[in-house]
Amino acid sequence: VKTPWMKRKERALAIKLEKAQKEISSMPGAGVVGYMPLRDDFDVEYMNEAEKMIAGVKFDKREVLFESIKTSEPEQKERISYNRNLKLELVKTYNRTIDERNYRKDFIKRYGLMDLEIRKKEKKRTKQEKCVRSQLRPLAQFLSFKDFEELVEGTLREHAIKERLNGLKKYREMGFTSLAEVENYKSMQRKGFDSGRYK
Repeated sequence: VKTPWMKRKERALAIKLEKAQKEISSMPGAGVVGYMPLRDDFDVEYMNEAEKMIAGVKFDKREVLFESIKTSEPEQKERISYNRNLKLELVKTYNRTIDERNYRKDFIKRYGLMDLEIRKKEKKRTKQEKCVRSQLRPLAQFLSFKDFEELVEGTLREHAIKERLNGLKKYREMGFTSLAEVENYKSMQRKGFDSGRYK
C-alpha cells in the first residue's frame, strides 16, 4: 500500500525524469545514433579495440625501478630492459590512439557534423555548392570551421563572377558595347522580338 508521501515522491521523481529527458534531447548531437551527449562520448570510438592492446600490460617492480637495479647477470638486465621498453611502446601507441580519438571528436564538434540543423542545411544546398564543398573538403582538416566556410563562399563567388564574365563576353561577341544595349536585347527577347541586327 502506497502512502500519500510515497505517491508524492514518485510524482516528483517522474517530473525530474521527464525534465532530464527533455534536456538531453535538446542537446546538440542527441539525435545522432551512437552519441551520448552527457558523457560526450560515442558508443563506438576510433580504434575501439585499442584498450585490449594494453589490458594485460603490467610493470613489475624490477621494470619500474630499472635504473636502480644492480645485478651481476647482464642477460637478466637486458631482458628486463627489453620487456620494459616493449611495454612503454605499447603505452605510447595507446596514447597516440587516444590523441587521435580526441582530435576526431573535436573535428566532429568543430564542423557541426552532429548538429542536425546544419545537416538539414546541407541537404538544401545547390548542386554547385555541394560540388565545391566536396572538392574543398580535404582542406577542412587544416582550417577552422569559420575559415572553411569563408573559403567555400569565396570559391562560389569566384565561380559566379566567372560565369558573369563569360556571359558578358558572349554579348561582346554579338556586337554589344554597353550594358544598356544588353538589357534592351534581353527585354526584346522576352517580348518575343528578335532583331537580326546583332546576329
